[in-house]
Amino acid sequence: MEEEFLLKRNIRWIYYILAIILVQGICGFVFYNSEKTIEKSLADRKMNTLKVDPVTSCTIKVDELIIKDKIDTIKYSKRNLSNISGKKGERLFHEIVLKAAKEYEVDPALVKAIIFAESSYNPLAVSKKGAKGLMQLMPGTAAFLGVKDTFNPENNIFGGVKYFKQLVTTFNGDIKLALAAYNAGRRIVKKYNGIPPYKATKAYVAKVLKYYESYKREMEKV
Repeated sequence: MEEEFLLKRNIRWIYYILAIILVQGICGFVFYNSEKTIEKSLADRKMNTLKVDPVTSCTIKVDELIIKDKIDTIKYSKRNLSNISGKKGERLFHEIVLKAAKEYEVDPALVKAIIFAESSYNPLAVSKKGAKGLMQLMPGTAAFLGVKDTFNPENNIFGGVKYFKQLVTTFNGDIKLALAAYNAGRRIVKKYNGIPPYKATKAYVAKVLKYYESYKREMEKV
């Protein structure tokens, strides 16, 4: 009986030792392959780490692009955009205005004038008719322009400037008619073949032109 007991115990120990060896072998194999996978991933990352920024035409790291996207998401959240308007908003969105104005070949001083007249640089502004954001884009217009988030300052400004440029082209470079169309709609301007006889539209055009002259003088000093 004692010999049988010792035999069984020895067999259990042999199984135990074999199990340990097997586990160690599996772990070593997994670790080796994981290490190789990581090395390959790092090599691929080094090969694809550089991209060209479409705005600045500079070569930048992919990591920097990812970080920039995250920063923009945080920076343009509604919570962070609350209580922004006037001069503070103008300073904050100055670079975006310059980029959009350059892309669509519109005077940045005029873009600033439109934004100030439309929303006083409040990125979360909403009109009674439902126009939203800095350049007060209507939902239908925003969708037509491909603007996904009208409360995102960059999306809104680029969309608004693109739309205004379309109006300038429609009315053969006539800024006054383009402004009237931005306010009342291009169909109305075409219907009256000029600035429509609406008090609000006339006041809007005059106000934007006034701001435009002011911003031009201000930007010429810089």
